[in-house]
Amino acid sequence: MVLDGPVLALSDIMHGIAPGSDTPISPEDELEGIIGAESSTPEPLDNAQIELMRRRVLELIVSGASKMNTSSREKELLEMVIRLTSAHTPDVGQLCTQATTIQELCRQRDFIIKEVEEERARWEAERLGFDRVAEALIARRSHGGESTYREEELERQVVALDADNKALRQKVTTLLQLTSPCAQYILP
Repeated sequence: MVLDGPVLALSDIMHGIAPGSDTPISPEDELEGIIGAESSTPEPLDNAQIELMRRRVLELIVSGASKMNTSSREKELLEMVIRLTSAHTPDVGQLCTQATTIQELCRQRDFIIKEVEEERARWEAERLGFDRVAEALIARRSHGGESTYREEELERQVVALDADNKALRQKVTTLLQLTSPCAQYILP
């Protein structure tokens, strides 16, 4: 099987993604952790974090609408956050599960490819064996080797039929001689 491009290892595709922890965190701490992330490459947000962020922005919009002191820039940022949190992002746990499944399927594919190659090699060896047997039989036959059972049987039948034919000719000749004096000139 020929692949179109270079094969990527699963580690090339999946890096920096780990399932979320199960320890409960207060919404305020969680929101601060999201906004003020300390590392330069923070972990992707899971669905619970996105929903928390969305609810908080909606609260700000509702409370800001009553006061009417938000600037156009703040409104624009709030709308952007709403739009970004509206898009469904895949769950990190689901991505990890899918990556594991893909890895297992790749292992199974490799195993099946190996099995098919071994089976083809076995068929090729068997075909070569049949070819050699056929060549040996043809060579033996062309060199006048042993005759087959069928040929021997046919030769016996020919000899038996010749003997029967000779006996019948003698009987016909005898009968013709007895019945007619001119019959001896008709039959050889």
